[in-house]
Amino acid sequence: MLDAKSPPSSLPLPIPLLFLVPLFSIAAVGFASDYACQELSTSCGKVTNITYPFWLANDTAEPVTPCGYPDFMVICRDNYTPILSLATDNYTVTHIDLDRHIISLADADILGITDACPRVRHNHTFLTNSSLAYAPSDANLTFFFNCSDALTEYTVPCLPHAVGKKSFVLTDELIESNSSVPRNCEAVIVAPVLKDYLDSSLKYGLANLYGDLLHEGFEMS
Repeated sequence: MLDAKSPPSSLPLPIPLLFLVPLFSIAAVGFASDYACQELSTSCGKVTNITYPFWLANDTAEPVTPCGYPDFMVICRDNYTPILSLATDNYTVTHIDLDRHIISLADADILGITDACPRVRHNHTFLTNSSLAYAPSDANLTFFFNCSDALTEYTVPCLPHAVGKKSFVLTDELIESNSSVPRNCEAVIVAPVLKDYLDSSLKYGLANLYGDLLHEGFEMS
């Protein structure tokens, strides 16, 4: 979801990510008769086990015949980077764990830069009828950009901002326990991260380490 061009003066807090019933294992049912596809294993870059129900396609404009679940097509960009499209955005596949029915993803825009203070550009929320759901290992980070609220905690000073405005990053727990949550902001964006990495980062300052959290990505099942 792209930032709104003319946001209201007061934005409502985003709805936390919904941990839906995992459908990873159900995705292959529609292709159960395609044994050739089920036995095929391909690789792209460091991801070496792209197997059914996922399937690999080259980064070309040529039409391809699905060899797996249609929504699970992985594009091998530049013959090295596996990309999975969810909704209208691209995510880099960093790992596939078939035993756990887990695929690890990271925002392709974030992984493509070396900035230690990256700007999240779109909400990482997907359609409720998607065949993939957020895993229990995920947690939320909520970014509040260019806010006029007179708050001093949880600011992200390294992010560029307009004169007299600030940007903030908070966890779900901080939002629920804090009555002074930024509300007069130009954009509010939610991004999933791995809960274990988040818990470790909180000890050393979330504002300084959130870039590392985004690079670690999140999991879906």
